[in-house]
Amino acid sequence: MQAGDREAAALFMDRFEPRVRRRIRRRLNRVVRRLFDSQDLLSTVCRRLDRYVRSGRLTATTEAELWSFVNRVVENAFIDKSRAYDRMRRSEGAEGAADRPHTCASDSTPAENAQNQDDHAMIRDRISRIADPMDREITDLWIRGTPHGVIADLLGVSPARVRKRWQRIRQTLRETAN
Repeated sequence: MQAGDREAAALFMDRFEPRVRRRIRRRLNRVVRRLFDSQDLLSTVCRRLDRYVRSGRLTATTEAELWSFVNRVVENAFIDKSRAYDRMRRSEGAEGAADRPHTCASDSTPAENAQNQDDHAMIRDRISRIADPMDREITDLWIRGTPHGVIADLLGVSPARVRKRWQRIRQTLRETAN
């Protein structure tokens, strides 16, 4: 994998997918499960590992270092997904989602919990309507706060192309809101 062999990374994930999934599932509590599932996080981990291998940035030389790296990727995926949710929640302010105070599930009333679930479903629905995989990746990275220049580097396109695609994505998301 250090040499950029994406096939070796795919074989690694294929062989150790149950172990990685167990690690992810241990981190999923009831509140987090409402936002995303283990498959969503596993896909994110696979994409990130592939990105590191493809770019030649994987520096693990021992099995322990490799697992430490994979565990960091899992942890970062959780953090990024949480941030993405918070960011999407704030961006929905025009429809009231961002105007509600953020509360713990145990502090919420059943009506508030139902509304939060509706908000999550709406966000997932809008993102799922993005047909192009690159556009979904741009959206995912933008939600996590990644600048257009960095997104462009990760995807191998120009920053101007990312900005243009992002304008089109935003328009599509607005249209699906109506």
